[in-house]
Amino acid sequence: MSVNIAIHTTRRPNKYHRIVNIIKQELARPEEVKFYHTPYPKDVLEVADKIDVLACYTIPREAFLQAEHLSWIHLGTAGIEHTLFPELIQSDVILTNARGIHAGPASEFVFAQILYFAKHLDKFREFKKFRQWNQWELAAKISVLTKKTIGIIGLGAIGLQVAQKAKIFDMNVIATKYSIDPGDQYAEVDVLYPRNQLGNLLQESDFIVLTVPLTPETHHLIGAKQLDQIRSTAYLINISRGKVIDQRALVEALRHQEIAGAALDVFDQEPLPVNSPLFELDNVLLSPHISGNFPEYVEWASLDFGRNLNRYLNGKPLHNIVNKERGY
Repeated sequence: MSVNIAIHTTRRPNKYHRIVNIIKQELARPEEVKFYHTPYPKDVLEVADKIDVLACYTIPREAFLQAEHLSWIHLGTAGIEHTLFPELIQSDVILTNARGIHAGPASEFVFAQILYFAKHLDKFREFKKFRQWNQWELAAKISVLTKKTIGIIGLGAIGLQVAQKAKIFDMNVIATKYSIDPGDQYAEVDVLYPRNQLGNLLQESDFIVLTVPLTPETHHLIGAKQLDQIRSTAYLINISRGKVIDQRALVEALRHQEIAGAALDVFDQEPLPVNSPLFELDNVLLSPHISGNFPEYVEWASLDFGRNLNRYLNGKPLHNIVNKERGY
């Protein structure tokens, strides 16, 4: 068996060779694989008639239409909403993603955001700047996470990691999931609500964390109606996709302090325009879509793909197969 694989994840030759070497370490029979470096979409197009597998971040549609031997596409990201097109959805080509790689780092990021608000870390910068010893004034603002309720919207790999870390802080954990099977039980989750009971989660939570994929069902999942259901003392955290929240409605809720604050890593338009009103709000923590980024990403993603490729070469079911109809 000989398998041809196009690597469309980097333009840099040195990085490409590093990726290939990591992948080969996971293969029982690396001699069965031929790799093609395809830095640009035109390069994928040139080898489209040869490749069996494509590893990429985005899928060149023209190349896909000409790749008659293609049986598997692997995306090095978790989100896939920007890569789907009708021909791919309707095809028999298997689509996998890097779901789970970001879970640990992203959940750490969530708790950095939560602790920023719970401990009022912004006030410590003011203390350093103005050198005013306001010990008891600051102490009165600090809250503990023990017995606070965290609501996790989307109980995938990241959501579960957030739940696990919340239990370390002795928090109450409630969550919603798109579909709940009769046997679904999670030791880290105290209450699991079906998606049609999202309102219960919003009303009961001190911290609300969005970890859902962007699909037609989750577009503007949090709008004006849902924001009205959130406690005025609660915080909203979004590390999923910006368009899961109606950003205009959120800005209004924050301006009028209808919720305590929000930590946003993603936005409905990226880069976030410099004139966005979000920059002017004191009760918002902003970051430029980095919750899932970390220095070891390339190595972890390459190892993940290598292990899956080994399964592919041995005729075993692949991990992280995407439901192309659902979009995750």
